Amino acid sequence: ILLIVGAVTASLAHVAAGHASDKWVARHGQRRVPIAVGLALLAAAYAGLAAAMSLAALTMAMIAFQIALNLMFAPLGALLSDHVADRSKARAAASLTLALPVSIALCGPIAAAFPSDGTAAFVLVIALVSACVVPLLAFWPAAATVRSADTAQGRAPAALAVSDFRRAWIARFLVQCGAALIIFYLYIYLSQLPASADVPSPLSRAISVLVSAGGLTGVAAAFAMGRISDLLQQRRWPVAASGALAAGGLLLLALQPAWPFTIIAYALFSAGLMAFLSVDSAMIAQMLGSHLARGRWLGIMNLTNTLPAIVTPVLTLLALQVASGEAITFLLGSAAFATALGAVLILRMSSVP
Repeated sequence: ILLIVGAVTASLAHVAAGHASDKWVARHGQRRVPIAVGLALLAAAYAGLAAAMSLAALTMAMIAFQIALNLMFAPLGALLSDHVADRSKARAAASLTLALPVSIALCGPIAAAFPSDGTAAFVLVIALVSACVVPLLAFWPAAATVRSADTAQGRAPAALAVSDFRRAWIARFLVQCGAALIIFYLYIYLSQLPASADVPSPLSRAISVLVSAGGLTGVAAAFAMGRISDLLQQRRWPVAASGALAAGGLLLLALQPAWPFTIIAYALFSAGLMAFLSVDSAMIAQMLGSHLARGRWLGIMNLTNTLPAIVTPVLTLLALQVASGEAITFLLGSAAFATALGAVLILRMSSVP
């Protein structure tokens, strides 16, 4: 219930927050105030989460949290399009991808430090978030306005190639569904592998190995593909190649290989996924250019991050009805096909190089 409520709220809140930050930019030329307001509300939302002692209270706190988070996160996401030159967007996007593995890595120590219920973990998390965001707000250059960035790059407000945006949206959605499948059901996937696969025991150790290998190869691939994309000033084929790599990893996982090849397959998928998301973010930011409503369009693109959290469990339930014990294999094969289709859709775009 909480996951679905959170995903729906985040989907709506991100689009609305992006649109609101566009309005603020039109009047003031920067997004610092919307980010600051979002941070303040996020601190209050964490207090609500800490105080919630029932499902109803926790549900309301989750709604407030998702609204506050996206009020801050939507304008943050638009900064890549606002202030980074097109020639450097892929490398900047690759740096941004570090946020995900670093935040996941921090969850373990935080959980270990605060094993019992209480408010201390919430206080620590909002302190860490503030430590990351406050320097951006405090040292925001006075000249760093969106208008001056557009002028410096020789850009004028431009129309959006809606058909290409649609292809990019569908492609990222398909890839993110594959990622959600792996994230949600990795434990189940490993538990149903045949004994001949020689998966280490306990499964928590096997998952730790996979996540570590995937994280390292993912970050390396994101930076490497981002640099290649910037050097060649090409976006489409690096994104498509990354999608094809992720599809290959999913297909190999669907074949249920022995343990060493499972590590390779997961690493290939992670490398493809991280590289895809990195260069794809740069491509979307470049596509939007100086479009006056880029915050709103980025909010629409962000639906590809939240909708898979709803769609993937539903598809899994349907697969259980169709394929029964082979549901995970069926889903992985379908995800590999969908990811490859996403790569093809990227190549059919024409408004970006």
